[in-house]
Amino acid sequence: MLSYVFLFVVIVDYNQAVRVRSPLTNRNPPSCVLHIANLVRPFAQSQLRELLTEDGMLVNNGFWINKIKSHCFAVYESIDAAIATRNRLDGVKWPVTNPKVLGVDFSNDSEVLKETDGALAITSCMVTDGNSITVKEVAKETPVVEEKKPLDAVAKEEVVQVEQTTKQDGEVQEAERKPSESAVNRLDELFKKTISTPQIYWLPLTTEEGEKRLAAIKADEELRRQRREQRQKEREEKEKLEQEEREKRRKSREEEREKRKKQRSNSKQRSRSRSRHRSHSREKQRSRSRSRHRSQSREKQRSRSRSRHRSQSRDRHHR
Repeated sequence: MLSYVFLFVVIVDYNQAVRVRSPLTNRNPPSCVLHIANLVRPFAQSQLRELLTEDGMLVNNGFWINKIKSHCFAVYESIDAAIATRNRLDGVKWPVTNPKVLGVDFSNDSEVLKETDGALAITSCMVTDGNSITVKEVAKETPVVEEKKPLDAVAKEEVVQVEQTTKQDGEVQEAERKPSESAVNRLDELFKKTISTPQIYWLPLTTEEGEKRLAAIKADEELRRQRREQRQKEREEKEKLEQEEREKRRKSREEEREKRKKQRSNSKQRSRSRSRHRSHSREKQRSRSRSRHRSQSREKQRSRSRSRHRSQSRDRHHR
């Protein structure tokens, strides 16, 4: 039942390509050769070929894929087909179960020779009919053309291949994890081990090594003690300086307060002095005013008296 469901998912998902992002700007100039990266199994080569040939045909022996099926090269009959395929596949997720996004870009002869070790060698692309470009020579070696099989058979082969690979990898890892008996016996002879599991192999120190270790520990403790004393001394000096600085600031604040008090007292005294001076001035003015008034009054009285005397004198004379 599980295998049936797995096969059903493989058949449905492999026929779909989901676009995740827009095509990126090509890093290499356009050519007839495409490099397809970020492939993730399981998938069949026939399905990959069908995906690559929707926009144009590949040349004879113009397809190569590495052993772990992580990237491949495809050589098209024309550059127009290569450009259309790149624009269609760059940035899509295929198959749908692939956690990565396909990266498709143009390639060149040197890259093809380096990656394929000469199994797929492109000599040149020549221009025909003015604009279209076709492949002039392809492939040193002629690989066997893969025969197309039904999708069900291809999926079953892929499942069997994946299961065999997983089983072999598990057996290799299990063999690597199990130590040999000779190695264990050799460890028992050279080291002591704990009774509890997992067992830990260990060796006691010799007398000379123990003395060196104790001397190193004592030297380390002495160094730490000296550092602690140095830090304590630095803290005390720092606290003393801070205390002196605080005392200076306190005295400075007190002096400032005393100075302000004296200034306020002097200001009050000056104000009182000015007030007394003003009051004395007003008193003097009032006294002068009264004096003038009295003098004027006396003058008026004298004038009146003289007037009366003259009038009386005149009256007497007339009589």
